[in-house]
Amino acid sequence: MSNLSQSTPSSPPHTGLHRQSGMLILVSIASQTIAATLLKHGALQAMPSDQDTDTLYALIWLWLNPYFVLGLMCLGIQTIAWMLVLKKTPLSQAYPFMSLVIPSNLLMAYLYFNEVILPQHLIGMLLIMSGIIFIARGDTHHTQEAP
Repeated sequence: MSNLSQSTPSSPPHTGLHRQSGMLILVSIASQTIAATLLKHGALQAMPSDQDTDTLYALIWLWLNPYFVLGLMCLGIQTIAWMLVLKKTPLSQAYPFMSLVIPSNLLMAYLYFNEVILPQHLIGMLLIMSGIIFIARGDTHHTQEAP
């Protein structure tokens, strides 16, 4: 069984975040945020809360809803971008950046859906992001190769 953490002879060892990986991480975060916004918008159109709709009807309507379809396409873009990131960047270095989805989704909830952002939301977001940053910093200083 091969060691997954070893670099191939043609690729340099992982010493930090590549510029291309940084751009792809931003694409991944943006795609995931846009997807969440589009999917919520599509769900609100397809399944209004004030009507008792049939589940089968709602599912069919979702697939005909352009917001839902575009949201799924954004998730596809996010998946491809993330796979390209992971090809060149250790997961322990790349994944903490995904915590940026939290504030971007919170902002979209406020801007597009007029959701109320409470202090608890902001404190919780900061705690989660702080914890992820704390883990990521510890990970980059003590990176070891797997046996």
